[in-house]
Amino acid sequence: MSLESQIADLVSATNTLVTTFNTKKTSIDAAVAAAIAAVPIMVKTFYVDQIAGDDTYVGNTQAMPLKTIEKALSNTPAGGLCTVVLINDYTMNGTITTDKQMLHIKSLVSTVKKKLNTPYYVQDDLAKLPGFTFATGGVVMLTDITLTLPSIAGVPVPQPFYNALFKTGAASVPVAPALMVESMP
Repeated sequence: MSLESQIADLVSATNTLVTTFNTKKTSIDAAVAAAIAAVPIMVKTFYVDQIAGDDTYVGNTQAMPLKTIEKALSNTPAGGLCTVVLINDYTMNGTITTDKQMLHIKSLVSTVKKKLNTPYYVQDDLAKLPGFTFATGGVVMLTDITLTLPSIAGVPVPQPFYNALFKTGAASVPVAPALMVESMP
């Protein structure tokens, strides 16, 4: 076999190797892009307006807010941070459950504190205080929010568990709820 023939064979083998590499690289790049696209976004911000909002909206703009904090949380994956920006005052109608999530509720404008109202409600002949339940852990942060607590006057005497703003859920492991309240000057 002549030297020219050997060089031609080497060039041919090199070209085959380069083509194989490029094909594999394209396939790997596509698989990596698909894997990255499949990872959920862990930090989400939702605008909530109990009056004009709608839980069928995406809620990521002030013009099309969600109606409930619960819907914002349900759109946030476990381990994620759900920031809820209140456009108007918000009245809690029941318990909001965080399940391995961080919930940050804040006012739309820091100089205008929105109210988070927690009136008693009666369910199954029991007076209950709306609040937050930490199912298997979670954090609730309130920034530039005025938390209003109700009077017991005129409602049946609530049971201790139902008279708590922060509750732990029926998890099989101990839960350490966390609350952070901050007010910006």
